[in-house]
Amino acid sequence: MPARRRIRRLWGGALAAAALSAHAAQALPLLISEYVEGSGSNKALEIYNPNPTPVDLSAGYRVRIYYNGKTTPGATIALSGQLAPGATTVLAHKSADPALLAKAQLTSGSLNFNGDDAVVLLLHDTVLDSIGRIGEDPGTAWSAGGVSTRDRTLRRKPAILGGDTDPTDLFDPSAEWLAFPKDSFEDLGVHLALAPLGVQGAPAQPPAPATLPPTASLLGIGLLAGAALPMLRHRDRTGRGP
Repeated sequence: MPARRRIRRLWGGALAAAALSAHAAQALPLLISEYVEGSGSNKALEIYNPNPTPVDLSAGYRVRIYYNGKTTPGATIALSGQLAPGATTVLAHKSADPALLAKAQLTSGSLNFNGDDAVVLLLHDTVLDSIGRIGEDPGTAWSAGGVSTRDRTLRRKPAILGGDTDPTDLFDPSAEWLAFPKDSFEDLGVHLALAPLGVQGAPAQPPAPATLPPTASLLGIGLLAGAALPMLRHRDRTGRGP
């Protein structure tokens, strides 16, 4: 086979593989990366985009709240705006403290939940992530291992790369969440995640808005043999970071 034809075939194969990899990466769903159940109206959710492309939140993304063990939602909040690759957006109650509102891109008076209310993130009617358990009233909160959904800020563990897509299963907050004191807002708007290079389905290069070490990627599940697992601080929805 002539060298030029071999080069064309190799190049075409590389382009096809890159397209398939990008398509697989884009399929990753959004997830809730931080949950604030604080004093008064200090309620907030941080939502993280693990994809290498922007996400249009107005394309059917919404938050539903199920109160006191009910199986029908008591509040539904439609999201809006563009969420940059590897970035977060913060939804807060419109009457929250100024320190919390300063971190928020979206506000709603309907974001009003307590520790015994289930919170669900959806795309149309497909569940992407959930906190708590629909149909169960735990009393005042879901609690386990020193982690509680009441009077706490919860941050997703860095190793968790996918959401809890079954909002009716048993909910153990200590399995995927780290607990911080009530009204802790200092890290709201950024998300820590662990993700190595070289994992099947991960992009070969990090998305442009992120500034990462050459051994790291925003996406992926698992470890390279013998490779260290880096910790990445992701940026806010506009691509800014601390």
